Amino acid sequence: YIDAVRQARISGLGDVWSSWPSGWEYCSFPVPAGTNVLKWRYVKDSSLTGGTLDYGQVDRVSYVTSPTPRLQQALNTCGVAWSSAGSLYTNGWFAQTNVTHDGNFAAQSGTIWHNQTNWLQATVTGATNVSFWWKVSSQTNADFLQFYTNGVLAKRISGEANWQSNYFKLPAKTNVLTWLYVKDAGTIAGSDCGWVDQVTLSRTLTAFPYTLQTPARLPDGRIQLQVDGEAGCPCRVEFSTNLMTGGNWSQLTNVTTTGANTVVIDDQASNCPVRFYRTASP
Repeated sequence: YIDAVRQARISGLGDVWSSWPSGWEYCSFPVPAGTNVLKWRYVKDSSLTGGTLDYGQVDRVSYVTSPTPRLQQALNTCGVAWSSAGSLYTNGWFAQTNVTHDGNFAAQSGTIWHNQTNWLQATVTGATNVSFWWKVSSQTNADFLQFYTNGVLAKRISGEANWQSNYFKLPAKTNVLTWLYVKDAGTIAGSDCGWVDQVTLSRTLTAFPYTLQTPARLPDGRIQLQVDGEAGCPCRVEFSTNLMTGGNWSQLTNVTTTGANTVVIDDQASNCPVRFYRTASP
């Protein structure tokens, strides 16, 4: 549980799951910002004792305090609004660095239980094809990583499938792209999840609008700007010294944003009494 909300549960004889040594299952969950209460419970009904041990075990609990990267950054997309959730719990897909194709980030399906699913989804307009890499570790021909276009199954994989590339044409309209990790009621196997990385759309979508925080003058006269918006996307910062004639905007710099907040320095501002700034998505 995270703050009294159940995230996942398991039952049965863990030591018969031969794909995990001694029945151990790896789980990973995003934790909301702030103070949270994490709780593990072992719960019994009124029936007889089952198994040989009749208890649960938890080991190697670890956590990170750095902000979780956005799905947009994990999937290498600009101008795409991603959403994710699960059929029972809110444990959808999340960005991580343990298993990736490009060596940076990838999206991973969250932990679910029998007869459950969770999905990763985006709605795109103006793109006529999509390509991506994916990977799965699951029970063969039982638990699947699936890809849908506009609600129609396009492809699915299961078992121990290493990184594979995919390419699909899209109709010239608004398209809903959905990745699902789906479990049946049978045996659990492998890491029991799927991964997606390096989603590429053609035509390439323009990044969502960026915003600028109030410029700050440094002790040496230079101006420091903070650009807020999507990570890993191109952004152009422009400047003007006079807005009365329409701005006469000039390019200060082209940057590829390194995070949700990217700092840009105007080295030429020391001798300028007035400077105006704006951002643009190329």
